[in-house]
Amino acid sequence: MMINVKCDQCGKVLKKQSSRLIYKHNFCSNQCSQKYRRKRINVKCDQCGKTFETFFYQKKNKHHFCNRKCKGKHDNKQITTKCDWCGKKIIRKPSDIKRCKHHFCDKKCMGKWNFNQKKIKCDQCGKIFSRIPRCIERVKHHFCSNKCRWKWRYKQVEVKCEYCGKSIKNSPSHIKKYNHSFCSNKCFNKWQIKQRIKLRCEFCGEIFSRPRSLIGISNHNFCSKKCYRKWKCNQRIKVNCDYCNKILKKIPYDIKHHEYHFCSQKCQGKFYRTLFKGKNGSNWHGGISFEPYGIEFNNKLREQIRNRDNHRCQECFRHQDELRTKTNRPYKLNIHHIDYNKKNNNSYNLISLCNSCHQKVNFNRDDWTKHFQEKIKCV
Repeated sequence: MMINVKCDQCGKVLKKQSSRLIYKHNFCSNQCSQKYRRKRINVKCDQCGKTFETFFYQKKNKHHFCNRKCKGKHDNKQITTKCDWCGKKIIRKPSDIKRCKHHFCDKKCMGKWNFNQKKIKCDQCGKIFSRIPRCIERVKHHFCSNKCRWKWRYKQVEVKCEYCGKSIKNSPSHIKKYNHSFCSNKCFNKWQIKQRIKLRCEFCGEIFSRPRSLIGISNHNFCSKKCYRKWKCNQRIKVNCDYCNKILKKIPYDIKHHEYHFCSQKCQGKFYRTLFKGKNGSNWHGGISFEPYGIEFNNKLREQIRNRDNHRCQECFRHQDELRTKTNRPYKLNIHHIDYNKKNNNSYNLISLCNSCHQKVNFNRDDWTKHFQEKIKCV
């Protein structure tokens, strides 16, 4: 499906397929893309306050600097803080302050702060015990021993089964995870069957049950895959093939998202060949291929150039006797005009090529002209 798009640099209108619109920016040529990338923007230096020019894609950076000196000053900028143990004033970098919560003037103060233990209650038995402050910050729950930790972890609470009403013991973590608790898998399965909702199949009209979790996924409900496939076939819409006008049946999704519709790949190929033929084609150069050749360009001149090139393709260097078509028939070398001017039949403007190399030469014409001109100079 073709869509009109504007070039972000010059504003020209382009035609592109919807499948190729991957990039944020669109350009009509390489020159426009290079100009767009070389755009500059005025920005202030975060250190000295000067205005300077930078590329537009550097907007994303948090900080901007006019030179390396300003960047070094900004990086080495220091802030005064207090030692968490003795209260002395310390100078630190802003990166160090963000990284660490606590700051110290030396290792002695850090060691004293680490071993300055605080008293805490055990969450299981209620005993009072001492612990390092950094361990208190890391963990939510504190225990005096491993026994208390395991007892607290496997502590169980009495809960009733939601189907049969029996009293069960479950851990508090299990109760938080699951809203419902059951004494066995049988009770769970029976409870789940009760929670099912009765629905009617949209194709055959039979009543069937389905769990609540699967009801909100789709707008349509069916009792089986067969009913779903039959219903889907009935939803198809009749459309004519855009090439041979045959009647087709297609899903409404395909009709919305595709402009053209075809009965086979052959029809699709033939349609696009006619659509992108002539002026609509990507290799259209103003109808140069329909221009007549000069009078001098005859069989004698062609054979002279083949003899000059020793009956070999000047790109892949295959001999004329080795060349074969798709039907395994031999053919003679093609004579190519280097500057793509059919009336310029000078021997320095002609070169012999095979069919495959001659087709490649139709793309990137400026590069191929330079390539072949340098080859002929060497001859």
